Amino acid sequence: MELPSLPKSRSKFFQLTNSSDLNDYTNLLAKCANNQHKYSVPENPIQVDSFGDPYVVFQYFDDESVEDSKKNKVTFFGQILQLRSPSDLATFDELTDDHHAAKIKIVYAYDYTTKDKIAPVIYRLVIYTQAIKGESIDNKTLPVITNAK
Repeated sequence: MELPSLPKSRSKFFQLTNSSDLNDYTNLLAKCANNQHKYSVPENPIQVDSFGDPYVVFQYFDDESVEDSKKNKVTFFGQILQLRSPSDLATFDELTDDHHAAKIKIVYAYDYTTKDKIAPVIYRLVIYTQAIKGESIDNKTLPVITNAK
């Protein structure tokens, strides 16, 4: 008799100020949220590097004996908004309004400042999810995104 397969640990590094990495991170969040029978996600806190920029080492467990679901329920998006930019602040206001209207769910919004003493950059990292048409967002199925303590 064959033993059941154990979930495999997978880890990926994402520099969250890099748009490509942020997009890859949100795609992986969606993949895990849409396939909870296949993937489990422990808490993966967002850290800050020596420059003041956020990053995450995202670990998840993959049950290779289970196939990916063909049906997606939610998608994730991430944005880096410059807090000194009126247009970026307007974008955040729009996202907040959509969150309160239950069109999206903001799962992470946190401000960062680079360590540059002469010209620090102040920005907000926002990660939100949106249900695919005809689906709803179940808070129990969303990965938890926190800051490191």
